[in-house]
Formats: sequence, structure tokens, C-alpha cells
Amino acid sequence: MDTEQSYYAILDLPFDATQDEIRGAYHLAARKFHPDTNPNLGSSDSFYNAQKAYDVLSSPSMKRDYDQTMPPEEIENPGFVIKVIQSKQKISASKDPQLVYVLLDMGTKPVSKKAYQRPLNLTLVLDRSTSMNGERMEMVKENAIRLIKQLGKEDVISVVTFSDRAEVLIPPSRISDVHYMESKISRIQTGGSTEIFQGLSMGVSQNLQNLRPSFLNHLILLTDGRTYGDETNCLELAKETANDGLGISGLGIGDDWNDKFLDELAAASGGVCMYISAPNDLRKFLEAKYRHLEQVYGEQAVLQLSSMGRGKNQYGFRIFPEPAPLLTETPIRLGNLQINSRLVVMAEFCLDRVDSKAKQINVAEGYVTLQIPTRVIPRVRVPFSINCEIVPAEDIDQNMPAPIVHALSQLTLYRMQEKAQKELENGDTVKASRHLQYLATHLLSRGEKELANAVLKEADHIQKSSKFSEEGDKRIKYGTRSLMLPPGLESKES
Repeated sequence: MDTEQSYYAILDLPFDATQDEIRGAYHLAARKFHPDTNPNLGSSDSFYNAQKAYDVLSSPSMKRDYDQTMPPEEIENPGFVIKVIQSKQKISASKDPQLVYVLLDMGTKPVSKKAYQRPLNLTLVLDRSTSMNGERMEMVKENAIRLIKQLGKEDVISVVTFSDRAEVLIPPSRISDVHYMESKISRIQTGGSTEIFQGLSMGVSQNLQNLRPSFLNHLILLTDGRTYGDETNCLELAKETANDGLGISGLGIGDDWNDKFLDELAAASGGVCMYISAPNDLRKFLEAKYRHLEQVYGEQAVLQLSSMGRGKNQYGFRIFPEPAPLLTETPIRLGNLQINSRLVVMAEFCLDRVDSKAKQINVAEGYVTLQIPTRVIPRVRVPFSINCEIVPAEDIDQNMPAPIVHALSQLTLYRMQEKAQKELENGDTVKASRHLQYLATHLLSRGEKELANAVLKEADHIQKSSKFSEEGDKRIKYGTRSLMLPPGLESKES
């Protein structure tokens, strides 16, 4: 694939790309690989290949002839399917806002794991600031070494440490001398303050050295502190590298870290953020993450919404796998699609006004793109459109589809704590505490006694101090998030 890429792969285009998209992709590649601006080895060849691909695809007749050489299955089968389920098929005219929930359930046909498994290009970015001294640093060292021992001979690992400056501990390397890597990690010393951009930018630079379609590229950031003044730079870097196919996951250790920032950082690349309160949490996450990356079939699923839709996308959440909030501005990074599994996301659209004279309203439309590196045309996309018929109020069926009901019930617990957060920000401690008490009742009904007790304890803390505790805030947020499963997977995942 690396040596004999199709013209579509060279310009990272789907088969149905428009002429405007072809021109845009070429200009992007030209800026990236032009020898005058990119002195790296191989940039001249990449620039030449992009020029050749553009010459063919920008000519309707040459493109038509070239398309005849493409495998028919690449054209007829996009490699993945999307089941679109909406909460309402019919709505009534109204001046008041109305909500329409949309569930996107993506999957692929069962395939051989051996046929699609690719080696990993994995980067660990480890916080070694003063606050990491002691048990936290030992926990990180132990689990980083354990992860390296799990990797295969074709996998590539790089390790970066940071405090107020960053250092490359292990440059991108295949797993040939585990003892050497173990000794390097075991000698990490703590000291200094926390500047995440220093570590993140160094980690990205190491990962990009080996970033290519034949590898699955991911970066894991571990920190126990807050960074000040460089959050915007971190988020911009995450969005930029997501376009190159690099996913980022963030792990917060202890209680004194910025969960909103790490959530947004992970969402910018389709990754996940997790709360690590004990050594066992870190071990479980790294083992689960390794299994998840091993099973990836398609990378960087992206939801692109058109401006034609009347609904405002005001909330999004990935329910499975790796539950996490999504950004609302388009393009929206959804995450990866696994082999023999599903990618399930929920979006909430708000219609401000529905005209009584119209017969139908377009709530949302757009497409989902996915990168499937094993295909001749890796970039594929599937369009969708969400429409509602406008009818008298008495003609509306109030029953929602079962998958929507299930997804909303899963989200309800998480959104209760979100609502308590917002009410507390507005200074209403009574409502915030009441919502936590409701949440505890629901958790008890599900048998989640430990989490329910933590929620009740936090409700009492709010009444006394008018704020969340650092520990309670994160425990409730990530605890309710971890309870989510997609429709039909309860028995399989329990």
C-alpha cells in the first residue's frame, strides 16, 4: 500500500470527490510536500506523486479511464455501513424549540482479524513533574513497562517525559531490546512544574516520524496536574494532527487535573479521556486500550454536517466504544471503527422554529468519512439525511424507537451530573444537590451502590461548601460515563 498507492490514496480523497475537493486536496499536498518548504527525505517524491495524481483526477476523461482500473468492490462497497435512527419522524409546527435525537450506529461485516491487523505506532507522553513523585511515578513506570512488554515485534514505541521542559526518553523504536527500554523508564526522575504543551508537542513530533497508513498511530498522555496558558496551543495541535490520522487519549492521575481540558483535547482527535484514581485503573485502561487499537478496522471516523440542515447540533456523545463527549462544531471526530464491533454515537439537534406552511423540514444532513488503510481507496464516505414530516400535533406518535430510548436512558445518568455541574456554576446549590440525589436513586436501582454512595456524599459536600470536591467531581463524571453500553450489547459486555 505504501509503495503502490492509488491516486485517490495519494491525495486522501474518496471515490466520489468533487473537482473542488480534488483541487483542494492537491493544494494541501503541494504545500505540505513542496521541496522548497519541506526538506525532509522523500518530500520530492511525495510532491511528484501528488502532481501526477492531480493531473489524472482533475481531467474528467483521464479520471474516467483511471476509474475503470479500480476494483469494482471498492466502488460498490464503502466498507462500512451506517444505521441512522431518529427519535421523531413527524413533528408539529411550533414557535417553541423542539429536540430531535439521532443515533448513528456504524459497523462492518465480520472480517478476519489477521487480514486487517496492523502494527502500532504508539507514543507515551509521561508527566514527571514534582507532584508525580512517589507512588504515582512508580505506578506510571510499572504500567508503561508492562505495556511495552505486550507490544509485538513490528510495533513501534516512543516515550517522552515532561515537566516544564520535554525530553525524548525513547525515540521511535521497534521492540527489540525490552530490557534497555525498561531500564530507561525505571530511571525517570521527577522535578519541575507541569507544562503539557511541551510534552505534547515533543510526543507528536516523535509519532509523526513514523506516521504512515501501514501503522495505527496513537498518543497517550498521562498527567496529574493542570497546565496554565498553553491549553489553546494544545487543542490546536490535537486538531491539526488529527487531520494526519493521529489519535490522542488523555489520562488524569489523582484529582488535581483539568478534566474539561483533557476531555476536549481527546475529543479533538476522536480519543478518550479517563480518570485514574488507583494503579489498577491505569493497568486496566492500558490493557483495554491496547486491545482496542489491535482491533481497529477503520480510523478517524468524522461526522461532517452540511449547512443545509435546519437543526442546531447542541450535544453529542460517543456511547460505544470508549464512552466520551464529542465536540459540536463540524467536523466532529467520532473515533475508530473496530473489527466485528460497532461505533455508536448520539447527537441532539434543536429546531428553534417549525413553519406551519412547510410539509417537511430537513433537520440535518451530511456524511461520515472513514479511513480504511487496507483498501485501494482508503478514504470512504457515506451520506445521510435526517428529515421530519410536519403534521398536526394530534397525528404525532409519541413512541420513540427502542434504540433511542435505550441510548437516552444510558445518557440520563451522565447528563444528570452535567446538569448538577451547570446549576452549581449558576450558584443554585439546592437544585445541584437535588439532581445528585436523583442520580443516586437511579444508581441504586441499577445496583451501583458504591457510586451511589459517592454521589450522596458529594450532594452533602455541595450543601456545606457550595462546590464539588476535586475527587467527587471526577469520580461521578467518569463513573457515570463508564456505565454506558449500546443497545443490544448489555449481555455481551457485562
